[in-house]
Amino acid sequence: MYNISGGAVNIRSGPGQRYTQIGTLAKGAKLPCGTDGDSGTKGQRYTSCGGGDSWSTIRVNGRDGWVASECVAFGV
Repeated sequence: MYNISGGAVNIRSGPGQRYTQIGTLAKGAKLPCGTDGDSGTKGQRYTSCGGGDSWSTIRVNGRDGWVASECVAFGV
């Protein structure tokens, strides 16, 4: 999963801004998908990257985190 937002993207402990920030994904950085992959889980709305409410999991430090789906792209 790649950060395509143009800036750092917050990685959260769940699918919404109300969840704790557990890290960031730097501009252009990549990390593997989490166990839910591209599930498009609906959560609390966010303000970056268009303000949607879909979240995808990302694997960071051996655990799943959540990022706003519109801020990332999937690829090799």
